[in-house]
Amino acid sequence: MSSKEWYSTTIGDQLLLQRGYDITKAEQREGIIPVISSSGVTSYHNVARMKGPGVVLGRKGVVGSVHFVAGDYWPHDTTLFVKDFKGNHPRFVYYFFKWMSGILASMDVGSANPTLNRNHVHPISVQWPPLPEQNSISAILSCLDDIIELNNGTNQVLEEMAQAIFKHWFVDFEFPNEDGQPYKLRCGEMVESELGEIPNGWRVMRIGEFADVKGGKRLPKGHQLQIQKTLHPYIRITDLINGRVDIKNLLYINDDTYPFISKYKINKDDIFLSIVGTIGIVGIINEILDEANLTENMAKISHIQNHICCKHYLHYYLRSELGQHLISGRTVGSTQFKLALYRIKDIPVLIPSSDCMSKYDQLSRNLYTIIDNNELQNLTLTAIRDTLLPKIMSGEIRVPIEEAAV
Repeated sequence: MSSKEWYSTTIGDQLLLQRGYDITKAEQREGIIPVISSSGVTSYHNVARMKGPGVVLGRKGVVGSVHFVAGDYWPHDTTLFVKDFKGNHPRFVYYFFKWMSGILASMDVGSANPTLNRNHVHPISVQWPPLPEQNSISAILSCLDDIIELNNGTNQVLEEMAQAIFKHWFVDFEFPNEDGQPYKLRCGEMVESELGEIPNGWRVMRIGEFADVKGGKRLPKGHQLQIQKTLHPYIRITDLINGRVDIKNLLYINDDTYPFISKYKINKDDIFLSIVGTIGIVGIINEILDEANLTENMAKISHIQNHICCKHYLHYYLRSELGQHLISGRTVGSTQFKLALYRIKDIPVLIPSSDCMSKYDQLSRNLYTIIDNNELQNLTLTAIRDTLLPKIMSGEIRVPIEEAAV
């Protein structure tokens, strides 16, 4: 296969980029259409502005981010999107811009807020493969991404299982005894508490009695987040999905900034929750994240005394209907809701018997071991993909067309 099959062109000759469309939260209606901002899917709407598949670039804010969307979508004003692929393979275009993400990030033309101008992207000279090779490149790289998505789907099912077990044991009070018989079914004794009727032998404690509560930290003035990976991820509320951190869209703090906020880092045995704006989003730190830091809009619950309350139990307790009600009742504010740290410490928590807590702790740890292993595999696959990407896109490694699915 000759390298002459690749030809010189410009991005503008191959694609047409256009600025996205503004839409406020107030204008959005309940629906399934993803609204894609520079940081990824931030919300959903009932109307699409573009047919899928689509490729979306960060234009304002997170300059250089690249997102692929299979179905119809709404590209936000903070993005550029590919309005016309001009016959090119959409997946190839996505991987092409992923390869160029560093260059795009360096093309910031904003002053106070980073901005990417499409008129600066269109004239860039590139080497471009013919469509058959685009298909082959897309097929090979997509195989890796498909496995990653399969792992993500498995983790979603395991997360739902963990939630279902928590509800069955600690909301419906059908936790099993040594013979596997549910508590209520065997007519277990219930007693009154400030949280209502609870199984005999259980108790109620405040979070501040068995854990510490501290807030996150705003980045120092003049310090920017970056998409280039460092040892210091910076967790925002938008990074949280189903109680876990969405690693693929994380932003990072550079080594120069980290010393200013290092004492606010969150550890993998901690729980965090949002305390400004959208209150009560609760999550736990992924085992594979080290040296992560929280924004000032979140708090962490740390040094949890495991013999009293394990982190997985407290995580789901705060995400439950009761937990969310207790959080909401301690929220104040008119124009912007806030949850003070001392109010978090005062939240009452139902504490099961030590035997029941121990069994749940072991069960939940087993589930999350599988989840963490899948995340580790995803990191490995992502590293392989990201290593192959520049070699394939530069033509250093050629993809046999006849061996790849179109």
